[in-house]
Amino acid sequence: MTVARAGDVLGAAGIQEVMTELEPQRLVDGWGILDSPEVVQSVRDAGIGLDVCLSRAIRAGLIGAYSDYPLQRIFDEDLRVSVSSELPRLYGSSLSDEYQAVVESCGFGMDELEEIALNGLRNSFLEAEAKQALITEFEQEYALLRDKHLTETAH
Repeated sequence: MTVARAGDVLGAAGIQEVMTELEPQRLVDGWGILDSPEVVQSVRDAGIGLDVCLSRAIRAGLIGAYSDYPLQRIFDEDLRVSVSSELPRLYGSSLSDEYQAVVESCGFGMDELEEIALNGLRNSFLEAEAKQALITEFEQEYALLRDKHLTETAH
């Protein structure tokens, strides 16, 4: 299984090169992927996971604020995007902080958050049976949390 960082230096061209040379199952960063519909299609068709860290993009000067990250556009392209904290000490952000930014700055709701979290599981290198068991358990727990918190909010 191969994970490769791509996009942060050479954009979509770098992503295409990494895909050709390394045939990764997961890409870290993927900055610039939206610059090439062909690369988007290639990543989607290959089922390659895309792991992003919004705080890293801020620290690298790619965006000025979380809301500038094109996460909604990436999500709308039906790419298997997940969110990570990548290097928490270096970027000063935990996974909880990243998810909070996705909600507060990118406007994602419960359904989109669930899909992003599930993509993190789908993009993992667990054995198929263990992965499916974890996905099933997550979906059940998420449904319980959704019912509890949406029900409490409605009252």
